[in-house]
Amino acid sequence: MSATRTARTTRRPAPRARQVPLRVEELENRTVPAVITVTSLLDNLTDDGLVTLREAIQAANNTPVADTIQFAPGLTGPIDLSIIDNTTNGPTALQITTPITIDGFNGNDGITIQRAGVVANLRLFGLTTGAELTLRGITLANGVAEGAPGLDGLGGAIFNDGGTLNVLQSLLRDNSAIGGVSVGNLLGGDGLGGAIFSTNGGVVNLQNSTLYANLAAGTNGGEGIGGGIANVNSVLNILNGTLSDNVGNAARNVYNLADGLFQTATTTINDSILGQAGDSTVTDFLNETANGALSALSTGVGNLIRNPGNFVNLTNLLGGVLSTLDPLLGPLTDNGGPTDSLLPGLPAIDVGLGNLLSLSVDQRGVLNLGVLGLGVDVGAIQIGPDTIAPTVLSVTSTSPDGTYNVGQGVNVTVNFSERVTLSGGNMIVTLDNGATVTIAPFSGTKAIGTYTIASGPSSPDLDSTGLTLAAGATLRDAAGNNANLAIPGDASLGDNKDIVVNGTADTVAPTIASITSTTADGTYGVNASINVTVNFAEPVTLSGGNLILVLNSGATVTIAPFSGSSAVGTYTVAGGQFSTDLDVTAVALGAGATLRDAAGNAANLAVPADTSLGDLRNIRIDTTGATDTTAPTVTIGPPSAAATARGPVTFTVTYGDPNFSSSSLTAANVTLNRTGTATGTVIVSAGTGNTRIVTITNIRGTGTLSISIAAGTATDMAGNQAAGAGPSAAVTVTNTPLLAVGTSNGSLRLFNTSTGRPALFFRPLDVPGWTYTGSIQVATGDLNRDGVADVYAAAGESYGGKGLHPNRAGKVFVYDGAALARNQIQLIRVITPFGRHAGPDGRPNLPYRNGVSIAVADVNGDGYPDLIAGTRPPTVRGGFQEYGRVTVTSGGPTPASFGPPVRVFGSGYTGGFVLAAGDLDGALNAAGLPQAEIAVTRNGPLGKHLLGVRAFKWNGGGLAALNLTATGANLTPFAGIRGPGGRPLTLNPGLAFVDRNGDGRSEFTVSVLDPISNRRNPQVRIATFSVNTNTGLAQPEGSSSGPGRSFTVGSAVRTQGIAEFDHDGNGTYDLAVVSQRPTGTTVLFLDPFTGAARLGTFALDIPQGRVTVDGF
Repeated sequence: MSATRTARTTRRPAPRARQVPLRVEELENRTVPAVITVTSLLDNLTDDGLVTLREAIQAANNTPVADTIQFAPGLTGPIDLSIIDNTTNGPTALQITTPITIDGFNGNDGITIQRAGVVANLRLFGLTTGAELTLRGITLANGVAEGAPGLDGLGGAIFNDGGTLNVLQSLLRDNSAIGGVSVGNLLGGDGLGGAIFSTNGGVVNLQNSTLYANLAAGTNGGEGIGGGIANVNSVLNILNGTLSDNVGNAARNVYNLADGLFQTATTTINDSILGQAGDSTVTDFLNETANGALSALSTGVGNLIRNPGNFVNLTNLLGGVLSTLDPLLGPLTDNGGPTDSLLPGLPAIDVGLGNLLSLSVDQRGVLNLGVLGLGVDVGAIQIGPDTIAPTVLSVTSTSPDGTYNVGQGVNVTVNFSERVTLSGGNMIVTLDNGATVTIAPFSGTKAIGTYTIASGPSSPDLDSTGLTLAAGATLRDAAGNNANLAIPGDASLGDNKDIVVNGTADTVAPTIASITSTTADGTYGVNASINVTVNFAEPVTLSGGNLILVLNSGATVTIAPFSGSSAVGTYTVAGGQFSTDLDVTAVALGAGATLRDAAGNAANLAVPADTSLGDLRNIRIDTTGATDTTAPTVTIGPPSAAATARGPVTFTVTYGDPNFSSSSLTAANVTLNRTGTATGTVIVSAGTGNTRIVTITNIRGTGTLSISIAAGTATDMAGNQAAGAGPSAAVTVTNTPLLAVGTSNGSLRLFNTSTGRPALFFRPLDVPGWTYTGSIQVATGDLNRDGVADVYAAAGESYGGKGLHPNRAGKVFVYDGAALARNQIQLIRVITPFGRHAGPDGRPNLPYRNGVSIAVADVNGDGYPDLIAGTRPPTVRGGFQEYGRVTVTSGGPTPASFGPPVRVFGSGYTGGFVLAAGDLDGALNAAGLPQAEIAVTRNGPLGKHLLGVRAFKWNGGGLAALNLTATGANLTPFAGIRGPGGRPLTLNPGLAFVDRNGDGRSEFTVSVLDPISNRRNPQVRIATFSVNTNTGLAQPEGSSSGPGRSFTVGSAVRTQGIAEFDHDGNGTYDLAVVSQRPTGTTVLFLDPFTGAARLGTFALDIPQGRVTVDGF
């Protein structure tokens, strides 16, 4: 850590809402200290007659006196915590608010409390200001404190917020404090206090305890500070503690920080170990001040600190840091509780400066006096006489599982329970096939040897059957105890590995399995580099010379010595070489070279008959460009079916030439051939190999469209340029001026707006015996992609309402538009946008049977129109209650939901929606296709909800909200206008996307009934907005002087509906306004910006009531 490092100030997570409380098992009311016994290892608050740790802590928190929690004898398993009790400083399992002691010694080696694997982010304990928690004989494991995005993760096991924490004879291991991910261009959060984070004047007393393998880690540039403990503006006392194998990139064990004006932090460490094996540039202790703090003090005596950093030794004569040597800690094992044991004769023994007679117990709850010496040992363990013989833990191998043949070697490793020394002779490992492995003298916890397989007995599962010592050999630990060489019954070599020994000599020659190339198929000329890979049937070694590959182009490839199953070479094409299908004709060895397998068998170099380079690849070599005078051909494929009435239509352009090199085709090289008023926009995108894709989008008008390709858009390797091509097959563009109107009596009517006469009348939702007389929701889109928009119809009522049959409720029915234009009714698809769920009364698997609001557009940009569906107000009969949600169903060949329904106006909204969709930004996706946005507005009685518009876009994983306003709030187009009684305008809203100027970018128009000017003769108020291409925010359009540039039309209007409509086919879209008055129903075609009339007014012969409308 650099001396110029700037101290990081801690960032506290933002407060989060407390979790909904669970039902609590009631314990007795108490006002005096009590002992509460835990009888269950479960983590719950269930009234079952048992007492869980959570229930005990909740009972103790309910009284101000100091209570003790103990565990019933026989409770030995871990307690897995999974419930969040508090989120003030991040998700915390157990929050302590009063004085509580948790005593884990119940006749065994203590109790383990850990995070359950089912929850990813959960700290184990939290202490509030004034609380006191004493842990005795407790192991805290696997706690995780991960910060929210951009914030710090604080205290993986414990967060002490101004309380007092006493950790006695306990172990904190494998806990993590992890900084939150970065936000924008900022750094991610820090991780502080892998095990413990203490702040706000808190006190932590750690005695006879171990902190092992805890982690503090930053994210996206954040730091990990205090792998064991972070002490911020607080007091930390460590006596006979061991902090080892903790991880952080600053202060891997203890971080002492005073942060803030007049703040202090104090750490006292006595007779303790901070560090582990192996030196490190990361300090074990770091002392810092920041932001005007007074001081950060560190004192102590008799410590072994591997890398002290700036630990301040104020008692130098007594030895604040006695040693910086490797403490040589033993493994974390059960030494009467899981601890890092001290090995006799090592630096931490008998060197502590404390008073041994005043030390009642060590971490295990025991004390051994005066056998190895009369001094206090540094660390959490006071060791006594070692009379325990070292044992064999396991026999295993680092060699991979598999089959091994004669001449190959297999690693054999013997693991011991502690460090041992073999002297005076060898150790012999006997194997199940009669072979032996000899291990020479060593010192350590592992004995390693190699079994070299010789010709002889085999083994289907190589196993170790015994360990012996040669004559004169001894195997002892540091205390002189002879090792017990018995191999555990379930930890032998055969138990741990699947190694097969083939003792039969290998006499089979290795062969070439295949010859291939990673270079792409194609034609290559002078100086091109081509990969050639030779694959062998088994590992081989080439030595003493090179491997030579002879190619049919007249060249050779040289491969240098290697070992493995594959040999790789590079062929650099030279002048005069040619091959119509590059292949290897022969493989040979250079002078002095050998190619053998592990058994010494020489390789068979025959080229395989059906897996050679020519069989597997299609690579052409041509360096004779001067003889190639044929230009690449250009072919324009037939047009695709249009995804919508405006396209897109795609053509595939294919360049044919064996020596094709590249194409420079752009939109500037494409001529759009037009007849009539038909027009569109041309886009060129990359295809595959020698193809390119030409797309015509934003199609409008009436007539035909085709394309031609200019000359010179492709060049082959000889420099020949392609000629031009075209025209392609023509696309017919028609404008059928039909208007689809859904009525309030169950009928769907099509009107020809050129004549004002009805074109077709039918009832899409009637079934025999059931006549539906409710509202029809209507939308249009080219589902079958035949160039003519199809008509979507759905019931606005729920099952049973207005005579609706249950099989028609909650569903959307799609009718072929081309057939309707011929006065034929043809159903092409039925869509169920909302799935089956449990109903409000608990009955499972119920269908959605309410009304449906609909819109249609290509939401995900795959060229198919998708269905956007919204729930209607909950008037359910016989189905589940679902409301306030919008969902999208794919319009592709296999309909599928894009994800779960979205509550677009929050969980409290129970009304219906008006939906519309279109392309607000005009952007194309990677496939060259437009991708629609969705707009939603609330639908309700006058004044019930402020009319608000929200917009969404598919982001590949769900519907993402777009901010139409600077604050992210709903767009409220008529917020400044009030109706009767000062209520906002919300009655009978309409919503439409209208491309007013034909540029491919839609504006959206909002309408509402406005009774303010004359309550008996309300008008339709209309406002239109576009989206700013730079900011993405909505901005009003038009020149009207009305509020928000809105304008009004009509008089005495009862209901109304609006839609985009190109009545004359000129590519400029108008706003169709259908309004109902007592005198009848009319449709007006207006400029959506100004309200100016674009076409005459037509009367529509439909019954009075709510209408929906769309054009196609």
